[in-house]
Parts: sequence; structure tokens; C-alpha cells
Amino acid sequence: MQPSDRLRPYVFQGASLQHFHRQRRERSRKNLRAGEFHCTVCKAAVFPDIETVRDLDRASIKHMYTAACPDCKRSIYKLSNAADRDRIEDCRNPNSSRQRLHEEKDQISGGIGIETAVFTPKLYFANDRTLHKWQTYAGRFDEKTIDSHLSAIRYCEAICEGKRFEDFRIEDAARVRDDLKRRVRKDEDDNLSTSTVKHRASHLTSFFEWCLKQDDFSRLPKDLSTYFQLPKAAFASAAARVTPTFPTIDEAEIMLLEMPSSSLLDRRARAIFAIAFLGALRADTAISLRLEHLDLDGRRIIQDGTALRAKNGKSANIAWFPIPPRFADEVARWYEELRELGYQDDDALFPSIDNLFGCRLRAARDRKPIPVMLTKHAVSEAFAVACRNRPNSYSPHCAKRSRLVDCH
Repeated sequence: MQPSDRLRPYVFQGASLQHFHRQRRERSRKNLRAGEFHCTVCKAAVFPDIETVRDLDRASIKHMYTAACPDCKRSIYKLSNAADRDRIEDCRNPNSSRQRLHEEKDQISGGIGIETAVFTPKLYFANDRTLHKWQTYAGRFDEKTIDSHLSAIRYCEAICEGKRFEDFRIEDAARVRDDLKRRVRKDEDDNLSTSTVKHRASHLTSFFEWCLKQDDFSRLPKDLSTYFQLPKAAFASAAARVTPTFPTIDEAEIMLLEMPSSSLLDRRARAIFAIAFLGALRADTAISLRLEHLDLDGRRIIQDGTALRAKNGKSANIAWFPIPPRFADEVARWYEELRELGYQDDDALFPSIDNLFGCRLRAARDRKPIPVMLTKHAVSEAFAVACRNRPNSYSPHCAKRSRLVDCH
């Protein structure tokens, strides 16, 4: 795995790091390269540090090597062949690069080369250290906000083919702005929503305002950040929007009653669907709830911004909406079922499949809390099940609209 540049401390791009780990996981014992070992603990193919490689039996024709996994430090073993022995002995030569053990088609041989897209032409590394510095500044934002900013910045970088931000000119900013104006049009194959385009323009303006305050960017035009602003006319073609559809509370109750309830997963889906209307929660907030966040007696949801994935880390006590009791009853039944299985206050209210069916371990007092799911996929699935026999397909966000309309 190659760092973004030759400076220290090393900086690695997230996309190349993910590629590196994905490639190792995809390899098996049957197609190990010369010098590569399979670690049964990490479930991946690894190249050990050459200093840890030892011969167990030099007398045998098929002798075995042992080494230490570079990640978990556990012992790993491999029946060696001629290619293994040649590669390892070559790496033990003090005059050869240790990177020789890691050479493959999509990497720079021996760690020698120029700064370029090592894995794919779509990755650029020239700005990684600048982005690493910006991420330190962006720590005041929510993680999702940081991801949104980084997406816009990488988009800008790709449009300008990896050009260093220190060398940006007005023409580069105008090039990005023109592409945003193009992609907001509905007739483009790669069109983006109005909201996405506006956010990207805003994020790029904010990023280059930050760049202009850095010592290394003194050559940038002082008004560069203003060139990412888009004219109102660019959004004229996208002004006509389809009115979003959402169910009434009565329709949502019928949908809830029609959902299956025979299995744990079915009942989890019903509870997810019900709590979305009961508290008008965002999907990411609902899926990150724990049992302690549900107050059945007080008929409220305790939204703790420090523990939940709430928008902008907002904390609030959300009173249950006065909708048909079926919704509250469904959530209460799920809560009680988890309690009977041994779930505790700090366990996830909507655990993953693996944790949901591992119920035998719930009684242990010293066990770790059952984690919440990292994605909101289960919420989307619950709404998909609820809409299975309906003429319209509703998203989780429709629950909030239904509550507001019913309130009016």
C-alpha cells in the first residue's frame, strides 16, 4: 500500500486503503502469490514482515514457513514452494527493497515511482495532505457533513484531473461551475438534484475560503471562492417538482396491520415502521436508538445527541404523537420482547440479524452492549415491506410529513 506522498507522517487516502483491505479479503489460499500467507484470524492474505519468517523444516522437499501476521501478530504458516523460497530469500538480501515482497500489477514496483493514481485513474493523491489538514479543521462538523464536503471537494478535483489546489486558477473554478450548471439539467444522463448541486457549490465555496487563509495558498486569486456561486437561472429547469406522496395516519395504520409478524425480523420491521410515525424520526436516528432511549411510562423518546445519530447532534425529548394506539402498542410489545430475551438498557433497540438471533448470550452481566446498526438499510426494508401491497411506495421520510399534515 502506497502513501499519498513521500513526506512524514505518512498520509493514506481512504479509497486506496479500502482497496488494499478489500483486495486482501478477496484472496484465498488457492491463489496466494509467492511470499503471501493466509491468516486464519484476519481471514485475509497477508505479506508478513520478512524478519519474522522462519523455516520449520529445511530437510524436507516441501518444508513449511512460519511467520507473524503483520496485523494481529498471530503465527501464520505456509507450505513453501520454489517461488516462495526465491521471493523470501531475495527479500532477505539487504540490497533489495522490502517492497519486492508486495509487488503486483496495480502497485508501483519496489515502491519507486511518481505521484499518480496507483490503483485507478480516478484516484488522485496530490491534494491528500491538504485534505488531511482540512479534516482537522472540519472536526467541528458532524461526520455526515464532513463526508458531504469531501465528496464535493473530490468531485472538484476529478473535474480538474487531480490538479493541485495550490495551483487553482479562475478558469478551473469556472470549469467546475459549468459542470454543475450542466448536471442540474434534467435531460443530462448524470444529472444531480437541485439540492445536491447547491450543496456542492456551497461546500466548494467554503473550502476555498479556508484555503485562502492558509500560508501555502498565497498564490490563489483572492476572489476564487466566489466563482463557485451559481446563477438562479441554472435551476429554472429544475424548479418544477413532483409533489411528494405520503400516507395519511389512517392509511399508515392499515399498512402496519398488514405487515407480517410471525418472526423476530417481522416484528422488528413492524416496530421500526411504528416508531417512525410515533416520533417522526429520521431513519438514521431511529436505527441508532437503544432501549434506554424509550420511556414507555412517560410516552416519549429520549433523543440523546451524544449517543444517537441525530441531525447536527441535536438532543430532545420527543413526546409520542397522539395517533392511533396501535403504533405505541407495537413499539411497546417489541420493547418487552427484547427485555424477555435479556436485552439491557444500553443494547440496541433494533439489533442486526446476527445479534438478534444470538439470544443465548443476553444473560451475561459482563458482556458488551449490543451495538446499533451502522446503516439505515433496515428502516428502508421495513417501509418496503409495509408498501408491498400498496399502489404507492413510501420512504421513511414520509412519516414526518404524515404527522405534520395530520396535525394541521
